[in-house]
Amino acid sequence: MASIRMLVEPYAAGLAAPTLREAERLRLKQTIEELYRATDTNDIPASIDAHLRFHGLFYQFSGNSALHSLRNGWENNLRLYFAADHPTYSDLHQIAVEHDKLAELALDGDIEGYRKEMRSQFHNALGAQTPDPA
Repeated sequence: MASIRMLVEPYAAGLAAPTLREAERLRLKQTIEELYRATDTNDIPASIDAHLRFHGLFYQFSGNSALHSLRNGWENNLRLYFAADHPTYSDLHQIAVEHDKLAELALDGDIEGYRKEMRSQFHNALGAQTPDPA
């Protein structure tokens, strides 16, 4: 699922950016604020909900129904993954910081930067779950 997301989510973010810069900017800001509130209070269920809403916005406002349907098909699997991933963070707040950066990159139209940040976040999440071979 992560490899497919790496391919399609930056595309969805690029398509959604004009709408999220204007008509739906407040919704994006509110979702990021919800993610900060949830992570700052260590509320894992709320952080997962906000995390899912954040990524869902890019697919929802991409204007591409196939992308939106694809993402909707992943929601339960993503929720399970986040339920396992979020508790591995030594500082849950970092999730909000990472997603604030994703939003900034998308709104700036830096889709390659978005892709690189996603890759870094995936690497960090996977790295947090596997022991360091040192």
